[in-house]
Amino acid sequence: MRLLPLLMLAGMVGCGAAGPATEPVGGQLVVQVAGSAVSPDVKPDVKPDVKPDALARLRIVLDEKKGTVSVVRDGQARPVLTQNARPDFRPYIHPIVAPDGKGVLTEYSPGHHKHQTGLYWGFTRVNGRDYFHHPGGDYWKRKSLTVLKGKGAAVQWRTVYDLLDARGAPVLSERQTWKMRVIDGEYLLDLTWNGTAQTDVTIDRYNYGGLFLRMPWKKGIVGDAVNAAGRRNGAAEGQRDVWVDVGIQLAGRDDLAHIAIFDHPGNKGFPQPWRIDGQLGVGPVRARLGAWKIDKGATETIRHQFLVYTGDRNRQRLDKRWTEYTGLAKRPKVEAARPAARQPDRLALLVKALDETKDSTLRAALMRGMLDGLAGRRNVVPPARWADLSARLARSDNASLRELSQRLSQIFGDEDAAARALATVKDRSGSVASRRSALRSLLDLQNEDASDLLESLLVEPALALDAIRGYAAVENATAPAVLLGRFRKMSPVHRRAVVETLAMRKRYALRLVDAVKQGVVSRDEIPAHVARSLHGLLGDRFVKVYGKVKPVARDRRKLIARYTKLLTPAVIDKADASRGRAVFKKTCAACHLLYGDGGKIGPDLTGSNRGNLAYILLNSVDPSYDVPDAYKMVTIVTLDGRVLNGIVGEEDGTRVVLKTVERPRVVVAKEDIDVRKVSSKSMMPDGQFEKMKPRELSDLIKYLRTTGQVEIAR
Repeated sequence: MRLLPLLMLAGMVGCGAAGPATEPVGGQLVVQVAGSAVSPDVKPDVKPDVKPDALARLRIVLDEKKGTVSVVRDGQARPVLTQNARPDFRPYIHPIVAPDGKGVLTEYSPGHHKHQTGLYWGFTRVNGRDYFHHPGGDYWKRKSLTVLKGKGAAVQWRTVYDLLDARGAPVLSERQTWKMRVIDGEYLLDLTWNGTAQTDVTIDRYNYGGLFLRMPWKKGIVGDAVNAAGRRNGAAEGQRDVWVDVGIQLAGRDDLAHIAIFDHPGNKGFPQPWRIDGQLGVGPVRARLGAWKIDKGATETIRHQFLVYTGDRNRQRLDKRWTEYTGLAKRPKVEAARPAARQPDRLALLVKALDETKDSTLRAALMRGMLDGLAGRRNVVPPARWADLSARLARSDNASLRELSQRLSQIFGDEDAAARALATVKDRSGSVASRRSALRSLLDLQNEDASDLLESLLVEPALALDAIRGYAAVENATAPAVLLGRFRKMSPVHRRAVVETLAMRKRYALRLVDAVKQGVVSRDEIPAHVARSLHGLLGDRFVKVYGKVKPVARDRRKLIARYTKLLTPAVIDKADASRGRAVFKKTCAACHLLYGDGGKIGPDLTGSNRGNLAYILLNSVDPSYDVPDAYKMVTIVTLDGRVLNGIVGEEDGTRVVLKTVERPRVVVAKEDIDVRKVSSKSMMPDGQFEKMKPRELSDLIKYLRTTGQVEIAR
């Protein structure tokens, strides 16, 4: 890892520390125009043997009346960028013209988001006040607009504003220092943001707010946002990464024009989560990680760089530009979450061992261990020897080694490995096991191309269930229509999987509730655990369609007495244990093992006190009566909106492994968790017996009281 280049560091410190050229007078603009006059704390770029004008490629034009700073390329009249700084309006940059002059990359106050103003900075909650949606009025007061360097290979300017509270008193003094250069026909913009608290300041948790870029989106326009991990549009929403690039095809262009935004490792929360709004609006959001504070008198400093260019996006080139900006080798999100750099060392040792052994069994065991340890992580930096080793493993005669190395390469961000996995999924002549493994590995890494294949896989009986479940892994706007459109023609197992999948994301869940209202999905097809999840996710909107979700039994003794009276020895004697096993399979087996058959979320019932009717009733009528900590339900909401309910199977410093009804093992990286809540309730829903007919209940009780496995009724 290289040190931050001294010249860049000096430039940043200079931007952050310099004061205004002249002080504001009565809130009016008092500025020395740069060009011949320069702010005294900024030195012009001068080489001893070269005249200053020979280096001047940019110049600043100041319009004091309008409150604008425009950057113009030498020999041209039209500004390529304009800083707007009105006395009572949030500072913003618009327009930014493409480097080749073909089109404008920013938009001011579009109809779909009138408060958005090109490239700007506005927190959504500062001591409870919203500066993101209120760019003017009594929220902002300009203190100064200063040209720091008005002519040269680089130009600089600064805006200073007070953010006002409802009484007009300053809460936060914000200073934005900008530096612009043109290198190889591309624009480089450096921003240093300083916020000095005039009182104790809290920036509350919110999903967006801070730095934001609004591009000129309209329906049908060609464009996308991609992060350093290669996630695109919705898949990048809420994800932490070191950069995001937004490209758009403007009128009159055959290619895309881009603005890439680089995060700086000195920023707290690095790498920050990003807002990707689906309409080419993007920005890093530290507040997404939780509320943060600036004590009175203290100053917070945040840095970013912007690369404005045209043509094809090249992620490797953007990685290189980010590295040049920060002076650091690109670090994956998992490393940012770790307190020390031990993980790369361990990976390097494992790869060394893999390389040195020729034992296929040992190699497979090592790679399975690596996959287990890296589960839930994405875009991990590969050890130095991996590229060469993986190339050799890809040519191995051993299919298992090829598959395992390909899965590892995907975690290490190898796009070729992802492409090979996609080809495996598409190859209908391949084995079901290899196609399923490839599909799951891609979806675990939130690969959007794999998500786009799911609809075609629904017609393949062997992969249909995997395809249904896959829609939960990566948000796909078509999922509700695709799944509900086929719902009535599906098997009961697949219909249940659809219901469980659509309950895992709010946008899906809303469509599921509409389908219940329209009769496409019957109320009886919503399992109790899904109903409880939907109630928590949608509240009254779900209750209005489904009805009230049964609360914990208020009168346990009354219900136990009722069932005891119903389930007499004579009734149970006449019951059928084989039919009871079928009821168990439908109602209980997703979570409980009995005689080695079933799920492993809840306790194994094989050795429990099942012969005792009172014991069965107490633990079934009110499953939350006395829940051990290990079986308390945990709800996790990920940053991209996925909702998971389960119990914690494993946990370490970087990940949580949940056991869920849908999947026995779901790995979630802690850095991807938005909300985590532990309930006092059991995973087992209340009121299970109340849904059963008397015969079903007596059959189930008879099966539960058996001492050995019985045939299941068909």
